[in-house]
Amino acid sequence: MGFDDNHGVVGSYIGGVMPDSFNAFLGLPIGPEIGSAIGYRTTLVASVVLALFSAFPILLIKESKKVQRQKMIDLLALRNIRSRGIIVKFMIPTGIIGFGAGFIVPLLNLFFQLKFSATAEHVGVIFALGSVTLGIGTLAAPLLSKRLGKVKSVVVCQYFSMPFIMLMTLSPNLTLSTVAYITRNTLMNMAGPISSTLQMELVTETERATTNGLMIMADNIPRAVTASVSGRMMTKSDFYTPFFFTTVTYFIASSLYFLFFRKAEAQIARAPSENVP
Repeated sequence: MGFDDNHGVVGSYIGGVMPDSFNAFLGLPIGPEIGSAIGYRTTLVASVVLALFSAFPILLIKESKKVQRQKMIDLLALRNIRSRGIIVKFMIPTGIIGFGAGFIVPLLNLFFQLKFSATAEHVGVIFALGSVTLGIGTLAAPLLSKRLGKVKSVVVCQYFSMPFIMLMTLSPNLTLSTVAYITRNTLMNMAGPISSTLQMELVTETERATTNGLMIMADNIPRAVTASVSGRMMTKSDFYTPFFFTTVTYFIASSLYFLFFRKAEAQIARAPSENVP
């Protein structure tokens, strides 16, 4: 399923303090309302440069396994896909999650700033704390999956995250809203790796790369639509509606996910070499 992006702890913190720090160094105005745009532009340029440099180590990686060559036209036409039914079942809840997440996830910094008057530094600290949940979720996910099973673990994590989505917008102060954000982030980061593992188990090896690409597409396209709608709501001080829509869509997606895959693990155990119909 589609899940929230994870940000580096150090990078999130530095990204929050860098705009005002750079403006102060140049003697420019600082602060959320009168701060100079130069600091923000510099921060964005620095992030782009670092992203470009991060590509070089990846280019140095050599694959030891010889990958079977596939024609580009076959990949674009999805001719390598054999498990169409399974992939569509994954794409439906993934798309619904992406639709709901688009209401709040891309605009969380705007939410914290508009509702709680959080500064860029505050937002950076909040996102840095939220990033710590990546490690917590990654470590806890295998234990939860072993205890409950993959499908139940994903659904339980997402169901439990829903009250914290609403608590974020209903909180009377920034501290409580931050706690709700971190808790929700932890639960979603636990569900993500488990669902991805199940996807890879239910499709053949030649389909895995394409499946991953389709999941990214199903998640990101709906986000682009709802983010613009939610942005207009938040600028008009309507913070309740976007979070409510997100909660409803998460509930629908999680319920469909359980309906589609509740018997998948039992069928894998009986016939590990076959895909679930």
